[in-house]
Amino acid sequence: MKAIYLVAGAIFALSVLYISGAGFAADIPESGKALIVAPVVNGDQSALQKALDMRAYLLSRGWSDSDIVFLTGGLSEPFVDGPATPERVMEELDNLATYADGDTYVQINIYDHAQEIDGVLSLHLEGGDLSVDTFVQKVNSITCDWMFLELSTNYAENVAKGIITKDSHIIMCSHAENQVTEFNYFNIVKGLTNPEADTNGDGSVSLEEAFYFEYNVVTDLSDGEQTPVMYDNA
Repeated sequence: MKAIYLVAGAIFALSVLYISGAGFAADIPESGKALIVAPVVNGDQSALQKALDMRAYLLSRGWSDSDIVFLTGGLSEPFVDGPATPERVMEELDNLATYADGDTYVQINIYDHAQEIDGVLSLHLEGGDLSVDTFVQKVNSITCDWMFLELSTNYAENVAKGIITKDSHIIMCSHAENQVTEFNYFNIVKGLTNPEADTNGDGSVSLEEAFYFEYNVVTDLSDGEQTPVMYDNA
């Protein structure tokens, strides 16, 4: 699996070379199963809007709410399936593993503030923490044709490290290894819905194109303190 690290100022050339070299540009399909996790901890709802943006994007692609498990304690809406607790996240990952087969598209979006305490990395969820090791084991148990995993959190690349050897995965990390910022500027839906991100001019914004677009935005807004990373083996 290739890790894509881009350099400001050279991003356009790199993106074109990568897409042509890979021979593949992945669009989110019109059906599949998605798990969107947007915990609200200590009143912080900063990640919730990104989760809502992703749900809206999937619906625009033809998905229904029956295909999307949306976990958050920050809303009480009919489409919310429950709180983003460690237990519920694990349950839904198990459900994805049961559902998935060789022809399945699976998407997991984690909008969370990962934290490291005494050398142990965990996802800070509602009502408690979920160790990254346990999360990674569950994700690795999901067998599907291909998966899009978005980790929009501090330490995102650290979380992805145990998953990157899996085949047919696109993993997007809002933060590079050991990177922590006060604000997370990464929002892949903004790339997916911006016509300027369609660099090959085919009328559709692929996940890869959206990532390259967002990389430029994020590094500019953060003055280079936040540098997203993509692992693409699709």
